[in-house]
Amino acid sequence: HSQAEGNEGTTDFTFTVSRTGDTTDEVTVDWAISLSGEADSGDFPLSQTANGQVTIPANETSTDLTLQVQGDALVEGNETFTVTLSNPTVGTLGQATATGTIENDDVLPPPEVSIADHSQAEGNEGTTDFTFTVSRTGDTTDEVTVDWAISLSGEANSGDFPLSQTANGQVTIPAN
Repeated sequence: HSQAEGNEGTTDFTFTVSRTGDTTDEVTVDWAISLSGEADSGDFPLSQTANGQVTIPANETSTDLTLQVQGDALVEGNETFTVTLSNPTVGTLGQATATGTIENDDVLPPPEVSIADHSQAEGNEGTTDFTFTVSRTGDTTDEVTVDWAISLSGEANSGDFPLSQTANGQVTIPAN
């Protein structure tokens, strides 16, 4: 069973427990949750027990076992858990395990790029390099390329820049 967990509250994960053969008597089986991969106890609400029993009534071939998964807004990989059946009161076990996959439904915010102000003396002769820091926050999984341009304000004029200085360009921030 695979589904998204949601961002808050709980989401029901429903597993069908079924049987074949003689259905005259009810059958009760034990079940237990085991965690794997990135899943941990925080993926389940405190009210969700890690084990219990489920009963298929007489003359029925199946019943549902509903487990609750705790929603969150964490960006994480898909998480898995296993439900294992054991100790049937009648008959034997066929397929005794089922995997639950908690699908990640959270995403990093889009990248936000910013440039920091920079101030320094221009010097009396030659050129002086002004280095601006361009940074980003949010999703850093891909490189980001942004355009830049020089615009003059206040007392600044084109004479403040060498002829070889371009007035615009691009800067690329590599992926992390």
